[in-house]
Amino acid sequence: MAKIEPNRNSADAPLEDYNGVSPRVNGLLLHQYIGLFVILPCQVVQDLGDSLSVMAPDNILVTVSLQAIDRHSVTPFTPFLEVLGKVCKDKTTVQLLATRIHGIAASFDLSMVNRVIECIHGPFTLRDHGPTKDVIFNVNEQRYARDLKDCEEAALEDELV
Repeated sequence: MAKIEPNRNSADAPLEDYNGVSPRVNGLLLHQYIGLFVILPCQVVQDLGDSLSVMAPDNILVTVSLQAIDRHSVTPFTPFLEVLGKVCKDKTTVQLLATRIHGIAASFDLSMVNRVIECIHGPFTLRDHGPTKDVIFNVNEQRYARDLKDCEEAALEDELV
């Protein structure tokens, strides 16, 4: 009988080595990162031994599996944590399979963190009239916009002369 391999995005799949750059996310964004590594700033709600129930910055409860880390290397937990992990989905449940956990502090303003996360992943708008995140985080696009503006101003000056 052939062995059935778990879906690579499930919490039962083997965890590959990871040393990349990971975005910080809130609970709502987890669905966009299934199978990828993210950092979730959060507050511990309940320690269940092999998993944690945490509150994401946007007040969404998230389950964090601790099966891939040495539990004793990260206890005692501070009330506020940053969890690096792989986003996994089993049927309808999305959870985070932790690979690293860092204590942040005993008190922390998660609502401010959520505003930063929304700006990063947004579209970033200033009351719905600002540039999108693609323009803000794309240095070449910013340079192009500046150069285009300089050319338009130079052309306008030439017309006036």
